[in-house]
Amino acid sequence: MILVTGTSGFIGKPFVRELINAYGDGMVIGMRYNYDEFFVYDALGSVKPIEKSQKLLGKIESIYHLGAFTPKIASDVNDINGAYSNISFTKRLLSMEMNSLKRIIYVSTLDVYDTAVQITEETPIKPVSLYAESKLFCERMIDVFAKKM
Repeated sequence: MILVTGTSGFIGKPFVRELINAYGDGMVIGMRYNYDEFFVYDALGSVKPIEKSQKLLGKIESIYHLGAFTPKIASDVNDINGAYSNISFTKRLLSMEMNSLKRIIYVSTLDVYDTAVQITEETPIKPVSLYAESKLFCERMIDVFAKKM
């Protein structure tokens, strides 16, 4: 099974449709921010609530972590509560016991890089806001988590 966060977002909505097309009915699970609401997608993309259980978590093999606070206006890039929510959301996600987990994919932001004409993997990291700092911190948490898998 595949767990996706951020399923209602700009990237998440079409991404879930692609996953359903690729993996089929009942293989894609979404999770809401409060961690108590899980739902499964059917072949038409409709959602059905599903109970969070150890059995369910034990079936998750992949996570696509797309969910995050994303600033909508320039003044929100240094919103302390928003930045903290990114970190706490990721921490709680990584603390769930998922025994079959094989991979986690995290969507960060280009705001973690120094401004450059072209951004590559070699572009220096230089977060420009609390939002960018929070996304970078989440990258690092996931890196540490992945090394322990």
